[in-house]
Amino acid sequence: MAMATDRFSSFASGLAARLETEIPDARVDPGEPACLLLTARSGGTIRLDLTPPRLSVRAGDANRYLEGVAGTDDLVDAYRRIRRGHVFEDSIASGDASPYAGEFLERLLAQAAQTCPDNDARRIAAWTTRLDPYCAAKSIESLLNRPEDRILLRIAESRGWTVHFDHLAIRCGVQEKGHAQSVVQMLKEHHGYASARVPGQEFYRFAQGWNALPVYKLLGNGSLLRLFPDQSETGHERQIIRHWNRVYGFTAHHIALRVTGGNGDTTRSVPLSELIAALRDEGIECLAPTGVDTINLLEQVFTRPNRDKAIPKSLLHEIRAVDEQLADVVCNAKLVELVSRREMDVFQRNQFLALYELEPADAGQHHARVSAPIYNFFLPAQAAHVIRTSTQGDAP
Repeated sequence: MAMATDRFSSFASGLAARLETEIPDARVDPGEPACLLLTARSGGTIRLDLTPPRLSVRAGDANRYLEGVAGTDDLVDAYRRIRRGHVFEDSIASGDASPYAGEFLERLLAQAAQTCPDNDARRIAAWTTRLDPYCAAKSIESLLNRPEDRILLRIAESRGWTVHFDHLAIRCGVQEKGHAQSVVQMLKEHHGYASARVPGQEFYRFAQGWNALPVYKLLGNGSLLRLFPDQSETGHERQIIRHWNRVYGFTAHHIALRVTGGNGDTTRSVPLSELIAALRDEGIECLAPTGVDTINLLEQVFTRPNRDKAIPKSLLHEIRAVDEQLADVVCNAKLVELVSRREMDVFQRNQFLALYELEPADAGQHHARVSAPIYNFFLPAQAAHVIRTSTQGDAP
């Protein structure tokens, strides 16, 4: 489907102009009318390009694997059929993953029978039907990890909220071996992902010695899937991402979940503070949030990392030889991130869908649960913050 880029820029310019009137201290970038400028508490400027990712709509067929899942055994079986039926990282490169990486994943699936009740498995299956096979498989891996990692699905059910997939971060290994580049190539060739084709959104580089190559996919049900393949840079032997890849392979570093409330014309983003409070009521604590300066256009926080205590001593000894502290940090296995992105109103949302020739999101139609955030990308400063906080250990 051919798309004229001016439609996307024009839409973003109108969105920025409207937000300038609604958000105190927000202003349109004089040189880039599709960009919004915000003033941070530090006095610096945050620049947000509101241009939607320029993508073609792709099919998302995870539902054919997941429909009819009645319990945990069915869910694990559906997961294995997805993995057999599609290309994943282990089909293209092993990276530097240790043998333990496969053991970690198999143990996670085996333990699901004891730790995941059938009603939770049905929730996971129902939620992942709206994804593509790649994100469905990675999400199942993440949500079967422990009961705390899927509690938000239960909370949302009781409160009438809708949980949305926001993104996955895949720890890919090391730049000198092209690990992230290989994963991105696989995602584009075999799963239909694409770069956003918005300046500045194809490659992020971080002062802490790592980089990322985000890719995107828009499904016909209106779901925008974001992937964040990241890797350690050449020469940064102490960068944690390479060691996470060594221990856990290409499993997701974290799954990020976003929540909206209401339906139809009243859809709203659930603020991060409300999500944190809801989890705290269930005994789940979060780390330090980031994004207050973006006026809910993008806010993020991790829940407490899950500590993997089964890593072989020989592998920990190998990592400790590089840096004593890395052996503790690498035990932070899978994580859940909470995300809040300010939603468009129903008029803006329908304009957004029209850019991709999708039907309006009227109540009762299959787009009724669609989420259309105003800002659709990652912010490097916030990405660096959440990676730093993800290396924290157990709660004091």
